[in-house]
Amino acid sequence: MNRQTREGSGPRRHHLRHELTPSQQRNWENLAGITVIDRQEVILDIFARRAQTREARLQVELAQLEYSLPRLTRAWGHLVRQGGGIGARGEGETPA
Repeated sequence: MNRQTREGSGPRRHHLRHELTPSQQRNWENLAGITVIDRQEVILDIFARRAQTREARLQVELAQLEYSLPRLTRAWGHLVRQGGGIGARGEGETPA
């Protein structure tokens, strides 16, 4: 048993052996209330720590960004304005 579990705070992350889709990962995080890391993310983290040349670091960074892209697709949805478009009325606007 690790120190975090003994103190009652519990683990802050959970590593899964399987690859997860972005929605599966988001659902696991919402249910568990902790960060969920799948197999591919663990592998990318290992490569990032061990990359020594500039080219290797760039390749790992590119792979990490490509991995993160679908997971960021809906992450900023709360910032999108509702409605909009040509001739649309904004919030609080009434017809004259």
